[in-house]
Formats: sequence, C-alpha cells, structure tokens
Amino acid sequence: MNGTRVGCARCSTDEQDVVIQTEQLRAVGVPEDRIYIDRGFSGTTRRNRAGLDQALAAVWNGSVFTVTKFDRFARNMAEANEILTDLSGRGVLFGLGGSVYDWNDPFGRLFPQTLAMVAEFEANLGNLRTREGMALAKKSGKLKGKQPKLLEPARRSICRRYAEGGVSLADLATEYSVGRSTIHRIIHEPETARWVDHTPKTDVTLRSRSFSAPTAVPGFPQPRRPSAIQVPKRSRCRGILAVTSAERTPRTARSR
Repeated sequence: MNGTRVGCARCSTDEQDVVIQTEQLRAVGVPEDRIYIDRGFSGTTRRNRAGLDQALAAVWNGSVFTVTKFDRFARNMAEANEILTDLSGRGVLFGLGGSVYDWNDPFGRLFPQTLAMVAEFEANLGNLRTREGMALAKKSGKLKGKQPKLLEPARRSICRRYAEGGVSLADLATEYSVGRSTIHRIIHEPETARWVDHTPKTDVTLRSRSFSAPTAVPGFPQPRRPSAIQVPKRSRCRGILAVTSAERTPRTARSR
C-alpha cells in the first residue's frame, strides 16, 4: 500500500510524552505535519479529542489512518467500530504500526474489530483494579482524594479571561504550566461544580404547614379561620339553586 499516511497519537496524562509514538509514526512513513496528538485523554471516549477529530478529517480515499497501538486510537469498542466503519465507507485504510489492513480482506476487517474488543476489555480490567485499590486505601484511611491542579481563584480567572476573549487555550496552558486538556475541563465544567455557594445559611427553616391550622406570626394580626359556608338543605323551588344565608338579603317583616 503506497497511500499517504496520517498519524494519530495519544497520551493519558499531561505529564506523559508522545515522543516515542511520533518517532514510530515517522518511521513508518507518516510526515511530521500529518501527526495529530491528544494529550490528557484516556481513550475510553472520543469526546473532546481534537487530535483524533483532526486526523479523521485529514484522511481521504486511498490514504492510511495510522496509529502505533490500537489503544492509542480507542479503548471503546462501540466508538472504535463506528470510526472504522466510517473509514471503510470513505475508502480510508487502517494502519497499525507498519501493517495496513484492507477492508476487502475478511481478516483485514475482523482483526481491527477484535483489537477493539480487547482494548475495551483491558480498559475495564484496569478500571476494576483501580477501584479495588482505591477501596482498600480508603478502608485503611490512606485515600485523601486528588487535589486540583489549580486553586479556585485561578480557575475563576481562567474562565473569566477566556469568556472575554483575546486568549487561547494554549496561552492559558502555558501561563499556568498545565496541559490544554486541564484548561479545557476548567472552562467547560458544569456551573454547579465551578461555582460553590459559600454563603452561610440562616437559621430560618421554611417548613410546609397545613392551611387548616394557620400559625400566628409575631408582629402580624392573628389569622382567622374561614367561616363555613351554610348550604340550605333543600330549596322550596325546584330547579332553582337556593342562595346561602350569607348571600341572602335581609327580609322585611311579613305583612299579616
């Protein structure tokens, strides 16, 4: 296969380096300007992976979408199969290291799907081991939780400056010495998680009360119970609704 290669690399944390992946991609013929990188993503989802999106947009019919290892591409079987199906429909080949898989070959179509299943299994197994280790550390009192990389004042300043414009994610990441994915999470995190109301609560608690038993409030008039409406037992005139005693006008004395 002599198609032009487009490479995609990924690292899970901001501290990890992708030099080895980029060197391996260049070794199999991927040009330097066609290597797209995602930093700070685990690969279990393709959301917010700008590098992967750019690599998928840069391929065309006859080119080869290339990764060094399958888990650098995806660790979710459903999303991996969705992307592979899209590549196949566009005539884009899938390259894993120096190997290129042809969609017209049954093995070439089966093998990437099998790798997607194995990658998801390994991710789930790693998550299970992590939860078991965290549960043991929490039981022994050694788990204190992960501290945020940036304090709340810095996070507020980042959100305000980005909303005002004139500064990019890369500029903020360089200024605060963190990865762009960290700045991205701070800007797009839910409002309820970003702003926490630290205002002290008053001692007044509102409670629902029954309307049948109104409660007196100091400084206000005593509430009165509504008087029961007197309904006449029976009207003398059939077909005509008798008025209540409260609505009845005073009668004059009957003339004898």
